Amino acid sequence: MPGTHAKLVFEETPFGYRTFADHYRYALDAESDDGPRPLILYIGGSIAQHKYEQRFFTRPDEIEQILDESRKHWELRPLDALIVSCPYGESEDLPKRLQFFREHLLTQLVPAIGNRLPSRIGLVGYSLGAFFATSLAFSLPDVTAMATLGGSGMLQALVASGAEQIHGPSMRCFANDLDDLQEESITFAEALRKHEIYVDLVKLSGSHPFLGYAENGSVDEAFRFVLSSLFR
Repeated sequence: MPGTHAKLVFEETPFGYRTFADHYRYALDAESDDGPRPLILYIGGSIAQHKYEQRFFTRPDEIEQILDESRKHWELRPLDALIVSCPYGESEDLPKRLQFFREHLLTQLVPAIGNRLPSRIGLVGYSLGAFFATSLAFSLPDVTAMATLGGSGMLQALVASGAEQIHGPSMRCFANDLDDLQEESITFAEALRKHEIYVDLVKLSGSHPFLGYAENGSVDEAFRFVLSSLFR
């Protein structure tokens, strides 16, 4: 069953500039639409401001198709999906962007979809989007799973989450063999093993661009991994 789509636009945000998100709702009827629903949040990689602004007028067709295909096994289950682009800014402002993103998610994005208390949250982060996803994974109580694709800044995000005791959700990191950032996923997985947290590290052939992860099936598998946790 296909989901309904809405382009959410926020004129005033913690970032100081307007933002957007693509919201997909999968619900069978009015009754299943009322209660709290699982939420899957995809956070894309770093892009320039002009590319970010172009996306106000487009839909993330490739992610939408992958999401539709990945959830077929659970198509009778209600679900909210938010697809967001990585907030833009200078690299030295990354900690502040993380703070703003968390505030934006909790006070604007989630309330806007009418799902104030998601029953379970799953995260998928590509490239720098993995930095934001990792911080949320270790700081929000209802996150059940996280998948990263060519992730960047995960260890930095773990520290930034402020977690005194590290208790992570189920995690799977995809790192292509020709991706210059693959060592970040390896280092992240090794660091968490010291805390007796297992990270499933998947290494396949491909490069860093999103297309490299889409072509080798990693993006599909990332969404299926997270969805299986949401509907367990």
